Amino acid sequence: MSRKSLMPLRVRAFTTVLDRVRRRDLAAMSPEELAREQARVLPSKPPFSLVTGAVEPTVRTSTVQVPMRDGSTVRARVVRSAAAGPDAPVVVYYHGGGWVLGNPPGYDPLTSFLAHELDAVVVAPDYRKAPQHPAPQAAHDAYDTLTWVGSRPAELDASGPIAVAGDSAGGNLSAVVSILARDLDGPAVAGQGLIYPATDLTRSHPSAQWRDEAVLTGEAMDYFLAAYLGGGVEATDPIVSPLFADSHEGLPPALVQTAECDPLLDEGVHYAQVLADAGVPTRATTYVGMPHGFASFPGVTGGLGQQARVELATSLRDWFERARTAR
Repeated sequence: MSRKSLMPLRVRAFTTVLDRVRRRDLAAMSPEELAREQARVLPSKPPFSLVTGAVEPTVRTSTVQVPMRDGSTVRARVVRSAAAGPDAPVVVYYHGGGWVLGNPPGYDPLTSFLAHELDAVVVAPDYRKAPQHPAPQAAHDAYDTLTWVGSRPAELDASGPIAVAGDSAGGNLSAVVSILARDLDGPAVAGQGLIYPATDLTRSHPSAQWRDEAVLTGEAMDYFLAAYLGGGVEATDPIVSPLFADSHEGLPPALVQTAECDPLLDEGVHYAQVLADAGVPTRATTYVGMPHGFASFPGVTGGLGQQARVELATSLRDWFERARTAR
């Protein structure tokens, strides 16, 4: 049975309209059509900003080219607080979209909020997408972006602590790079903000079998996973499913935000428990009556979307302070 009935009426009405507008057969698209869909960005001005939240007007936004291990480069959006000095902290933010859709400009309301609230620099890479670039490409691009930030490039002019965060597929990438940074002696990660993350691509958790949910349907999950795993990486490989890492000890502190009406609910809750059992300082929050993606439309969530953003910023601030104290 669908959990849509648990959602507040305003959220249910909004997501019903959203799902009708966004309904498209991605599998039937030509490569050119899919590329256009991947590049599409919703406007950030009214009336859209009444739903997504406004872009903080004081931040400065630029684009850099980040070198990847294969000799190519990936564009990254750099969002800098007007108050960020040379010792500013850095948040590497990985956007959602099932490893297929989405792009950093579409997250300007959230990333500009974080930059402003934390006097920080936010680096949001436009990692390469499936099905053109199946796993582990997105994970490699995500980790290579983190190591580039850790090298303290002059383009950033920010020497403070580094944290990672992301939603959905981006939450998956945040968890994966946190493990890679530990195992490969990579940059120190002050904390990981996992917003309704995908952590188990085997879909072995009960909620992953829900089919008719708002925003993220079973059909969409089928497509995203088939596209991302189309290169032959097994769903149990920790490079795509951080739940299956050999160990979760010694990972950065975590915030795991889940939504009650989200097919990713159970795996997010489980991953938070696994981290806590491994001794990782972990805060887990489930937002009642919320669907997948709710943090991206705070204007219709009765305050819960904004609360999730504030909770994330508060956790990041705490992690940065602790990292500075430990230096």
